[in-house]
Amino acid sequence: MNREKDRAFVLRRTNYGETDRVVTLLCREYGKKAMYARGVRGQKSKLAAGVELLTRTEIGFIQSAKGKLASLISARPEIYYGEIVKDMARMNHSFEALKLLDKVVDDGTGQEYFDTLDRYFAALNDDDFDDVICHIWFELQVMKQAGLLGEINVNLKKNDESDPCFNYNFDEQLFEYYPGGAFTISHIKLLRVLLGSDRPVRLQGGLENVADLGSLVHGMTTMYFEL
Repeated sequence: MNREKDRAFVLRRTNYGETDRVVTLLCREYGKKAMYARGVRGQKSKLAAGVELLTRTEIGFIQSAKGKLASLISARPEIYYGEIVKDMARMNHSFEALKLLDKVVDDGTGQEYFDTLDRYFAALNDDDFDDVICHIWFELQVMKQAGLLGEINVNLKKNDESDPCFNYNFDEQLFEYYPGGAFTISHIKLLRVLLGSDRPVRLQGGLENVADLGSLVHGMTTMYFEL
């Protein structure tokens, strides 16, 4: 039996029997991987703390025969992003991120998302970061890393305004000039900054319609991944 080590986040947990669980993990080296955690729900389990959501964990596991689950044998918490759960909006965003990765990542793949998720949780854990901006960054990065979003395109035709407004055309996959539209050049610049950054950014000053921008990016994610 080969014992392996890795770092991981729990994407999903499924109770099995009286004290066991099947945990679906996103690992830095092995990607998405389901493992059997025997006795993890027992009162004296040494695995319990390491399979909590929002926890970056150093794991040890034994590979099983093809078609069978690996066995989780150790789970040592490294970082618990506990400030997230103190705010309902941040907690909901974090759970949405876990659900998204669980849906779009195939077994044995997704290593590239590990650091993205870690940086996302670190920013979401810090009140200095806006949670909506953090989530926009996360969804943009997931689309980018999946090869579904290369850039933020804008059609400036038929525009003679100094501060034009735009709506997003999902069919053409670009922002188009639209009088009274929900978005401005500032929104588009923010999206481009977030798409090009390797971690969430702090927004200097207020920006209107940030929630609408978050809804737009979520709609893009749903469309591109066909969710």
